[in-house]
Amino acid sequence: MRKYYRKTPFDEKSFHEDILNYGSLYVFCYGYANLESYTYKDFMQSLAEDRSNYKVYFAPNKALAYSVGLVKELTPEQQNLKPGDLGYITKEFDTGLHEIGCMLDEDECTGVLLTNKNEEEVLSKFREYKEFDFVKPGSTPMETLKLGMPVKLSGQDIQLTERFVVCEVKKRVTEEASQILELLGIKMFDFVLLPMGCWIRTTKITRHFPYLSEVPCRD
Repeated sequence: MRKYYRKTPFDEKSFHEDILNYGSLYVFCYGYANLESYTYKDFMQSLAEDRSNYKVYFAPNKALAYSVGLVKELTPEQQNLKPGDLGYITKEFDTGLHEIGCMLDEDECTGVLLTNKNEEEVLSKFREYKEFDFVKPGSTPMETLKLGMPVKLSGQDIQLTERFVVCEVKKRVTEEASQILELLGIKMFDFVLLPMGCWIRTTKITRHFPYLSEVPCRD
């Protein structure tokens, strides 16, 4: 994403203007996407070419979270803090957006999709991007895989002695595990974009979608 940030610096003013112009805001996780693949790039290009209905924003260092806001109201002490100060926090840009800020603050691999499409259409659009491939080193698989790897010789036979955990859900895959899976021809990674939640501008209501875990929100 560093190349993207350098090529497309985050413009908070434009972001705020677009929040007011589009009908809804969706938070999605790109941590399970293959950002270097042509499939992913083609999908993002399809969104960019439909500017009347879609606008995507990415930003480094949780700038999106601070831009939409993290709390409903600032305390008198918080109002006096500046960016970089310990305890610095921002008020929600519009009613209900602090819940969106919590999602963005919780996971670094998140982006924002602004859209005029309804929820069914947006979730269907996200499902258009999907790839099935080998697990890369550093990726976090969606399932645990155990193989009978340790062996011993028993006469002329090779016997499996125990189950070997190649990779575990939510834990980054090692280079050795990635090589084992590729040598065995096991493709077990679904590259996807996961929608986490949405905010509707007219109702100011935020919805949470089923995700890897509940995202706690500040009061």
